[in-house]
Amino acid sequence: MKVLVLGGAGDMGSNVAKFLTESKEIDEVHIGDLNKIRGEKLAKELGEKCKYVFIDAKNHDELVQKIKNYDLIASTLGPFYEFGPIVAKAALEAKVSLFDICDDHDATKRILEFDLEAKKRNITIITGIGWTPGLSNLLAKYAYDILEGANKIRIFWVGSAADSKGLAVIMHLLYAITGKVPMFKNGEETMVKAGSSREEVEYPEPIKKAYCYYTGHPEPITLPRYLKGLKEVEVKGGLIPDWQNKLGKFFVKARLTNTASKRRRLSKFLHKIEDVFRTGGIECSAVRVDVYKGEEKISLAAADRMGKLTALPIAIACELYSKGKINEKGCFAAEGILDAKETLKIINSKGIRFYEYKEGWNELKFD
Repeated sequence: MKVLVLGGAGDMGSNVAKFLTESKEIDEVHIGDLNKIRGEKLAKELGEKCKYVFIDAKNHDELVQKIKNYDLIASTLGPFYEFGPIVAKAALEAKVSLFDICDDHDATKRILEFDLEAKKRNITIITGIGWTPGLSNLLAKYAYDILEGANKIRIFWVGSAADSKGLAVIMHLLYAITGKVPMFKNGEETMVKAGSSREEVEYPEPIKKAYCYYTGHPEPITLPRYLKGLKEVEVKGGLIPDWQNKLGKFFVKARLTNTASKRRRLSKFLHKIEDVFRTGGIECSAVRVDVYKGEEKISLAAADRMGKLTALPIAIACELYSKGKINEKGCFAAEGILDAKETLKIINSKGIRFYEYKEGWNELKFD
């Protein structure tokens, strides 16, 4: 099994490459990236199993030709509102299966529209198999299965600038808090104002409590597609410390985030001074999922480093694919093709702890 990690020299991609290199199921891991210096350095650090490959994802023909050499593509190349559909189209043309960590709602919609084409070309595309979406979707499906259905799912995430170094992460965040974003309410997609509906949310230690706001993520698009009976799905996210949320709102109000070019310029500036934003933060991020069925409620969560929360799910999916345990062809979100309990058990065995709230957060043990 030969896997190409697109964006592999980046913050999230380097974690995916590391986990895949450690896997006994994967024979070769190639880091596909524009950044030759970082890519070659990482490949050398990860050993003989790993190699750097120069790839410019904006050059469609080159991208198609290069990915034809692989059994599977693991894409961490963001921002996904820019690169998600581009990479999916190349994978379709090359007839190579693709897993990604796409976290932008509109890109997810466009990728899922390739379902029929993926079936025709006999490939599997799984989009959004990272932290959120990814872990959030699997936790939601796990609770949904226990309750034998649900009518409402609420997802919360919190990240810290001290826990991430990626430029694409900043670009995604600015995109997710700008304009109107989709939620699923009263059984249909509804647009709400990003950054509104402030809510204090409790997470496992070391985060404990943090403020969250409506953010643009794919879960309200995908969960109702696969989990029947849902009437409401919403996602709220935020940063710690909270002053960073307020600064983000200022950028939006000042119209510094309302176009792709503006977001890129602002993100590059923020990326240069990111050490300022690490002040007061902690090296931890988290996701919480509340699933309701009438009066019944299950609350699940995970808290760990952002790179680990994001990289392990896609790396595990790659392992399952290499074992022949992912066979269905077409385009899917994580909850539409993966067995939630079994996948979470494997992720748990690799070091991510999961928690259930019962008069406090208690570690979740899988039967």
